Amino acid sequence: MKKLVAALAAIGALGLANTASAADLPMKAPLMPVAVPYNWTGIYIGATFGGVWGDWSYTNPAAAFNSATNRVSGVLGGPTLGFNWQTGAWVFGVEGDWSWSNAKATDLSGCSAPGCETDYRWFATVRGRVGYAFDHFLLYVTGGGAFARNEQTFLPTGADNGRANIGGWTFGGGVEWAFWQNWSVKAEYLHMDFGDQTIFNPAIALNIVHHDKNLNIARVGLNYRFNWMQ
Repeated sequence: MKKLVAALAAIGALGLANTASAADLPMKAPLMPVAVPYNWTGIYIGATFGGVWGDWSYTNPAAAFNSATNRVSGVLGGPTLGFNWQTGAWVFGVEGDWSWSNAKATDLSGCSAPGCETDYRWFATVRGRVGYAFDHFLLYVTGGGAFARNEQTFLPTGADNGRANIGGWTFGGGVEWAFWQNWSVKAEYLHMDFGDQTIFNPAIALNIVHHDKNLNIARVGLNYRFNWMQ
């Protein structure tokens, strides 16, 4: 019996000694999560809202002068669809958008008697994008084709001989911030040039050439990205 008690005591003492030795060993640091850079690759949908402004001028052969004093202004907003592909810090993509608009300008100086009005019912663009990513921030330039619905109305009759879908080019840039997982916000500026449109004015039985070469868009947008990867 005494031998059994002595053996148990020896085993207990050995266990305590091993515990003390283990306590003296350095502890391994816990594994820290590795930060993964944000990846902009994927299809995205979104919406934009902003303002449009610029100059509307015309050439009236009956009055023998040009007018460039009319300011186009209004708001616009609508859906966006795009795709990004990222390699390294560079991001390449394509984006299309359509925006309803109430932008217009009125002239009372010589385009007709007593005046005329130009309205932009909608705008649309199809553009390429090239950007450089700083993790969750993306700086980009963009350019491509621009399209609009333009209606010229002769006052006061409201004759609208000038209804037309017009096309031109656009160029600009912006910044986008991925603020949470699939979601990002952006702010961008676009310059648009639609060239000249020749419109027949029945009031003077002559063609008037309208110049839409200086239109600008500033807007903000919200995007949701599919196939988001980290």
